Amino acid sequence: MARTFISTLGFTESLVLAPIIRLGLNRDDRVIILVPGGLGGEDRTENTLRKLRDMLNAISGGAFDMQTVSIPVDDFAEAVRMIRRIIIEEAERENRMVYVNVSGGMRALVIEAYTATLIARIMRRNVAFTELELEGSAGSIKMIPITFPKRFAETKRRILKELAEKGAPMGMRELSKRTGLSLPTLSRNLREMVQDNLIKLKKEGRRILAEITKEGKILT
Repeated sequence: MARTFISTLGFTESLVLAPIIRLGLNRDDRVIILVPGGLGGEDRTENTLRKLRDMLNAISGGAFDMQTVSIPVDDFAEAVRMIRRIIIEEAERENRMVYVNVSGGMRALVIEAYTATLIARIMRRNVAFTELELEGSAGSIKMIPITFPKRFAETKRRILKELAEKGAPMGMRELSKRTGLSLPTLSRNLREMVQDNLIKLKKEGRRILAEITKEGKILT
């Protein structure tokens, strides 16, 4: 599957390069760099972009497509809309996997890109964050994005609350009793929650157990 790497850019190329090196750069992959527009610092940005392109050329042998997009960071709504549109368009292009890296760059741009990615993840399942790179080559941490599923409602909040309080996988009958939901209603909601990565279902003998995920815990 072809991929697109979308990254915010600061004044160092290393935070952009790290996840690309980790995941690999293939011939059909694209790289889109988001930079703050109209706020000065263009010379430093161009210098960083030049270094980044040189490094990517060395990694891929020149077989990659890199694009730079200037984002109006002083207009939050427009910036989020613009970045979300870029992410969705890339996700719809040949059903690409889109990885978004918000490790570096101006804080406003990072927050705008993060918000846009959360919204894009509601619309497309082939959108994900890369790991968050720590400054000074201190490593990286896995990001757990907050999701806002389309079908999320009070019923699902109740299910998540009971699973979180239990702190362990729970069988269908126990969960039905604790939530006050009939088994058919519970089963329908759980299937949707699995699709939204809020819970996991696993089989233990003849029993089906539900377990809350890290993403699900964030929403409780």
